[in-house]
Amino acid sequence: MMKIMKKIEILFVALILVSTSVFGQTAKQKRAEKQFNDFSFVKAINTYEKLIDTSFNKHYAMRKLGDAYIMLRQPEKALKIYKEVVNQENVPSEYYLYYAQTLRANGNYEASKKWMRKFKEAGNSEDSRVKSFFKNDDLASAIFNSSEKNTISKLNINTKFNEFGAVELNDDIVFSSSRDEGVSVKRLYSWDKQPLLDLYKVPNEGGSVEGTSPFDNDINSIHHEGPATFNSDGTKMYFSRNNYHDSKKINDQGGIMHVGIYSADLVNGEWTNVKPTNLNNANYIVYHPALSEDGKKLYFASDMPGGKGGTDIYASEVLEDGSLGTPENLGDVINTEGNEAFPFIYSDENTLYFSSEGHVGMGLMDVFVSIKDENDAIVNVINLGEPINSKKDDFGYYLSKDGFKGFISSNRKGGVGGDDIYAFTRIP
Repeated sequence: MMKIMKKIEILFVALILVSTSVFGQTAKQKRAEKQFNDFSFVKAINTYEKLIDTSFNKHYAMRKLGDAYIMLRQPEKALKIYKEVVNQENVPSEYYLYYAQTLRANGNYEASKKWMRKFKEAGNSEDSRVKSFFKNDDLASAIFNSSEKNTISKLNINTKFNEFGAVELNDDIVFSSSRDEGVSVKRLYSWDKQPLLDLYKVPNEGGSVEGTSPFDNDINSIHHEGPATFNSDGTKMYFSRNNYHDSKKINDQGGIMHVGIYSADLVNGEWTNVKPTNLNNANYIVYHPALSEDGKKLYFASDMPGGKGGTDIYASEVLEDGSLGTPENLGDVINTEGNEAFPFIYSDENTLYFSSEGHVGMGLMDVFVSIKDENDAIVNVINLGEPINSKKDDFGYYLSKDGFKGFISSNRKGGVGGDDIYAFTRIP
């Protein structure tokens, strides 16, 4: 009897050790998935390699490891991983395609054709990704968007006018709109015959058109305002405005009043100390500010001289005296000959989201995310895919601090007005 009890005890301990080990590996896989979906591919690679070392769900971890190397624009490292992956039993057929593209990226064109034929023969002759993403060599975006990452819904704050650029401030949503209800002097913008933009706010929960109010009379002027960005405690804001200050217009030599970035401080519950930043220039656009979580760097868009194309994404240090340092162009991986605009910097990994019409997209302007390597250098951009992007203009991406919900602006089909604001939820 004692021997039987001893065996049962040993078996029980063994089961506990096995279950504890499996639980630990499952948690590690979940961590790897979160890192992958948060675009932290360097960290994800490290975690997937540890899973492979323990042989936990090894085949799946191998696939994701190869994918992560592609996201980092390292096809030479992905090649040897995918070579093993395509020989796995019951491997998803899209990995034939990924392997073919990776072979091609490494200069092995004949082998690439062989695996492309295998992909086609696996029932994928009409695969839409072959016709869209892959004809543009955008392998990273295709892999990342192979499964849907977000759900999207309309907000009840949209009107027949333009609404865009929503961000959270405490319990409110702050956004730009050309609605003119309650405005005593109706001014139309010559470009689209819409009223001029102002900043508005609405409760985050249960917000409606009727519950929307102007943000602040000292912020809103008789010209364009918005969008805006706020520091982490909501006491400092930067916002776009026509170059108009102290009741004076600041025009270029052709009489055009461009857009600049202005700042304001919250003092005793009131927004005050409104002033132009030293980035502004009468001869070019400076707009769409986005402040980093620590408040030390301001990202923005501009068509200042020396850029790559139309408007480019720049960053400036916020100096101790409150002024902004020399703008740094974020380089060729981010900026193209087209227009890049609406930067947003997410706190968790200082991940940069932005909109572009110059990168390979689904329609007009799409939202992209930048990818950094182990040296914190930007090495790639990924199209966020549907439903964040559409065939029309998609911009003004904002992700809440919890990382699972946010806002996007778009003039896609089915909206209420011109530009509308949508809420999205990221699928865990």
